[in-house]
Amino acid sequence: MDKLEVQVAHYVWHLNNQGKVSKNTVTAYDSDLRLFSSYLKTREPAIGSWNEVRPATLHEYVTHMRDRQALKPSTVARRVVAIRSFFQYLKEQGVVEEDPCDELRHPGPPISPPRVLSEEEVQQLLHQTTLNSSPKGLRDRAMLEVLLATGMRVSQLTALKMGDVDIASGTLRLLDGQEERILLMSAQAIQALRDYLERGRIQFLRDLSTAALFVNYNGRRLSRQGVWLIIKQYVKKANIPGNVTTRTLRHSFAHHQLAEGVSIDELQNLLGHTSPAATRAYLRTNRVDDDDET
Repeated sequence: MDKLEVQVAHYVWHLNNQGKVSKNTVTAYDSDLRLFSSYLKTREPAIGSWNEVRPATLHEYVTHMRDRQALKPSTVARRVVAIRSFFQYLKEQGVVEEDPCDELRHPGPPISPPRVLSEEEVQQLLHQTTLNSSPKGLRDRAMLEVLLATGMRVSQLTALKMGDVDIASGTLRLLDGQEERILLMSAQAIQALRDYLERGRIQFLRDLSTAALFVNYNGRRLSRQGVWLIIKQYVKKANIPGNVTTRTLRHSFAHHQLAEGVSIDELQNLLGHTSPAATRAYLRTNRVDDDDET
């Protein structure tokens, strides 16, 4: 029995005598740690001491389990838990000076591609707002058109002020933290906003000095929850299946932009992402759709 296995055996003995975990858990930890020990011995160069394990070693092992062995996420997560617990024990015992697991995180479940609306579903959704020419219908169509034309977050939509809209140039001004961004709107969004501003918004106002662009029946700024309830109402009327949320409209915007040939860098700017990794998630959506067509 080499040094790696000796420490695993000591840990298993400790767990059994501590009596705080079930026998099944102890058996699973024993098996998981012995598999990890075997992996360390196959590395080039081989690792013969737990003190030689570095954070990068652990990340490589997680990748090995997930990609090369194609283990289930639940299995990988269980082995990560075993390794973390083991190194906590080793540090308490003075066997290792540093715990390499400090940066190790449990791998979550596979990320599903974002839900998107097809072009037909988008038109079905917008059509429902045209059936109501009341101030509410004008407001709701303007909101949906703006969300689908710009991909902005609902929190950004509800934060819009009258001064952020320039109908003449067809633009909206957004503040992302301290950064200001200017978004172009589609012709449909511009017309919907114009109709709302000319014939809809004034009907809600109690105070003409109100700065909020989108307001509720009381003339106050519309809340994110309010927008979600409005969208939910139209989704139901349009008979669109599945779970459609406010984020779905943002995902749909990104999906259709990519389908039209917009680059990842351009899409990152449009969405206001600080990291390109967040934007690349939308590539998975397009690939799934492509696979479905073949």
